[in-house]
Amino acid sequence: MKPEKIIVNKIIKLIKQRGGKVLKTTPPGVEDGTGDLLGAYSGRSLHFEVKKGPKETATKIQQHRCKEWKNAGAVSGVVDSPDQVEVILDALDLDPAWRFSNEEDWRFTSLQQLPLQRSSEHPSQAGSRPHLFSQRSDGT
Repeated sequence: MKPEKIIVNKIIKLIKQRGGKVLKTTPPGVEDGTGDLLGAYSGRSLHFEVKKGPKETATKIQQHRCKEWKNAGAVSGVVDSPDQVEVILDALDLDPAWRFSNEEDWRFTSLQQLPLQRSSEHPSQAGSRPHLFSQRSDGT
């Protein structure tokens, strides 16, 4: 099995264990550049392009598709480990409305390192970790 396939299978298992739904995209039938994994978790669509490691980058069309999915409201980006996806799922558990403030780099290993945006303060987070959150660009 290729290393990327191993990572993909671990991410699929993680999302399913946490109650999400996910599927592996396979051509034909998907647009060029569509991420390796499409799914849903905590009321949000997921779109992940999986890479073998941090040195591997997405192609221009993959980056474009990630941006399209993000603009449509999905949690979308490039990941290279199940740990990164676990951090993303943890963030969605805290606040299903959060978005990455920097869609170009999703290579974070802990929730404290996530640059998050949110529209309002989550009651369970009131007064804690305010540096993680900022007002969304739409002013809400």
